[in-house]
Amino acid sequence: MDQNPLLLKIQRIVNEMPENEGPLLSGLDSIFPLMSNNYISNRRTLRSNLEKFQLSYYQDLLASFGDVKKRLDSLDTCINSILETCLRMNGTLTSVKSETVCLVEEAQKLRSDSKVAEIKAYLLELLVGSYQISAEDAHILSSKISHIDDTFFSALLHGKEIKNICRELLQSNELTFSCSLMNEATEILDKAYENLYEWAQNECMKHVHETPEISPYLQRALSELQNKPVLLKYSLDEYANARRKASVKSFLDVLSVEIDSNSTVGNHSVGTIYTMHIREKPRDHVRIVSDILACVHQITASEREYINSLCKNCHDTRMNTLHFMINLLLFIFV
Repeated sequence: MDQNPLLLKIQRIVNEMPENEGPLLSGLDSIFPLMSNNYISNRRTLRSNLEKFQLSYYQDLLASFGDVKKRLDSLDTCINSILETCLRMNGTLTSVKSETVCLVEEAQKLRSDSKVAEIKAYLLELLVGSYQISAEDAHILSSKISHIDDTFFSALLHGKEIKNICRELLQSNELTFSCSLMNEATEILDKAYENLYEWAQNECMKHVHETPEISPYLQRALSELQNKPVLLKYSLDEYANARRKASVKSFLDVLSVEIDSNSTVGNHSVGTIYTMHIREKPRDHVRIVSDILACVHQITASEREYINSLCKNCHDTRMNTLHFMINLLLFIFV
């Protein structure tokens, strides 16, 4: 049976060691405390002590390796957990990448749709501006007129242009759309003409003075009312009624007092046509009738100037003047 070489060397050293070799034993004891005295009993138990020490060493080594194994198992568990986490993260990143691609495609589609929507909104704005009266203009035209200015006439002109465009649009195939716009524009314009007529009527009723001041806005209002002949006729009737009162008053003044008038209408001067004392000539009937006719002629000429100034923006001024003069003469002599 082969013996352990290390054991043989130790036995050889022990056999050769003197019994009183204290320093050597102390050195060996500090290195390997198995044999403190070189006795025969110690040498007999040296083998078993070595085996016990070796077994204890192996047990300690095994316990240490057990701890190492536990740590390695724990490390393996951590590594596996990290691996699983990395795999999950990789899967999540792959999913996010695919979703990101979808989001990028959707964002591009939305950007394209947004550009299309902007173009449609721009075209719709142009369409509304060209074929529909704006809310601001509709409010101006539909509201009662207390003080008129250029804003109203600008809105009215724009409304008439839109109505003409809608009338041209009726010739296309979009009948439903064009009819709807046409009806809306017509309704707003009708309301505007009614408000304009009411304002013009009130203004005409104020012309009861001997020399009326013709407002440019009233001239423009009557010009616009030519689109509504009935409303224009009613407005001229109101003006004729107001002028009748002024003419009758002037005529009665002529019959009772001396008249020496130098009046102006616009830039036209109306000179003195008659100077008379009808009350002082009661027996001269021819002169009285002549003076009365001269007065009527003066009133008629003045009123003709007034009505021409009032209707100077109207296309059919002759007919308006004739209509007014007939009404005025009927009012005076009937």
